[in-house]
Amino acid sequence: MVQANSSDLARGVAGAGSRATSVMLGTFVALISTFFFLAEGDRIAAWIVELLPRSWRGRAYEAGRRGWVTLGTYAKMQAVVSGFDAIGIGIGAVLLGVPFVLPLIAITFVLCFIPVLGAVVSGALFVLVALAFKGWTTALIMLAVVVAVQQFESSVLGPILMGKAVSLHPLAVLLVVIGGTYLFGFVGALFAVPVAATLNTTAAYLAGRDPFPGLDGGGSALLSSPRQLADGIPKITTPRRLGEATPAWLRASRAQQPHGESEEEAPPESDAPAAADAPAG
Repeated sequence: MVQANSSDLARGVAGAGSRATSVMLGTFVALISTFFFLAEGDRIAAWIVELLPRSWRGRAYEAGRRGWVTLGTYAKMQAVVSGFDAIGIGIGAVLLGVPFVLPLIAITFVLCFIPVLGAVVSGALFVLVALAFKGWTTALIMLAVVVAVQQFESSVLGPILMGKAVSLHPLAVLLVVIGGTYLFGFVGALFAVPVAATLNTTAAYLAGRDPFPGLDGGGSALLSSPRQLADGIPKITTPRRLGEATPAWLRASRAQQPHGESEEEAPPESDAPAAADAPAG
């Protein structure tokens, strides 16, 4: 029997060895790349900017700084939010006597990095385990715990931590996650939202809408708080009636003066051309 299937066994062992080698090699490359990105990331970014045409370099560099603020804020705050979800739901599961709590906490922490879908799947796992081992009553209580924790996270904790750093519409988040999952599987679902949020921030700056004006005032993309960097941006209010959110309304809302700034403090628009046309010296 073994001799008859020796070729199949050999192919299976070779395939397993090849996959293990690929995983080890990929892990090694990821660790080395991470080290150099952390140690020399600023020099790498400067080198990339210098490859661009001279007229593009300034705006490209500033757009990249703003994208980095969004990406860094998302990564740090999503880790906090995922930990809150995993620990909060895990504590409820322990109090209810649900088994396999530690593996479920670990799975929840990873899945919560995927917006919307990750929370649904991780919460469903807790409820299904409670239903299988403890019955309907415990499962319903577990469902209430999951909903309460996730509602607090999405309604209170998330907006406080994220602020204006990751300004994507919930529908955009859902579509981006679905598209990333369809195209690249779990990896696509994991990285779709931070990539989309970063591109949204850089595109907004290039379009003339600076999401972090504090960077021009001496703020740091690495050390300054996103709330401090976004300070001074006027809040866009929602129209009272359906159908009033026209492009003209959006332009007018974005043109509003920040709170506490008077019209006298803003320079008149006619001064800029006059200064540009004045002879030097």
